[in-house]
Amino acid sequence: MFTVYIYVLDTLADWELGYVTAELNSGRFFKKDAPEVSVKTVAISKEPVKTMGGLTIVPDRSIRDIEVDEKAPREELELLLEAGRCAPTSSNSQSVGFTVLDQEFETLRPRIWKSFARLAREGGRKLLLRRYESYLAHPEEPDTLFYGGTQMIAVTSEPPIDGALALANMELMAHALGLGALYCGFAVRAIDGDPDLRAYFGITEKRKLDGCLIVGRTDLRFHRTAPRNPPRVAWK
Repeated sequence: MFTVYIYVLDTLADWELGYVTAELNSGRFFKKDAPEVSVKTVAISKEPVKTMGGLTIVPDRSIRDIEVDEKAPREELELLLEAGRCAPTSSNSQSVGFTVLDQEFETLRPRIWKSFARLAREGGRKLLLRRYESYLAHPEEPDTLFYGGTQMIAVTSEPPIDGALALANMELMAHALGLGALYCGFAVRAIDGDPDLRAYFGITEKRKLDGCLIVGRTDLRFHRTAPRNPPRVAWK
């Protein structure tokens, strides 16, 4: 038997999980010799959470019960940067810039959260503000912006496509190294919406912030790629 943990949080889109949890729990389509699966819920605490559908879920485990892994060593971060550096650029301009939040990650995390909350408040995004409130209640725990990541690499460039190509290379390298990596669009918006953060990351009228890659250790191992819809192809 092995356990599948489902991370639950306030405003969870509960209908999106229905099909997969039903099949994992029933096992009716598993191979005959497949091991049984135990489905458990995990959250930032064991306090009940309210889904978008109005259901109340009491988590089986708290994320604080899970040991936080160590940060990625500098050597591995340098490999990510090398992968980004080697990505193609427009007219071979090589204008891509990288800001690595390593030692200062925990210092910048609350500042990025604060900018995120301000933008959510100005836009009337109450559901996003609840994320911020959850972070304030447990700032020392993995949150719903950085998801337990321990470092961040912000990528800037003048032609945006250059930064995007670098980020794609870096994500592939992260997975090859066994690291967890995710793109954080909310962090991009939060940084871009704060003048002091823009200056910190070297963002100007010409140089844009193309993306933030959150990096951290993970014990997850994926056995296949994420499902995708068929390609939209026009053969001419």
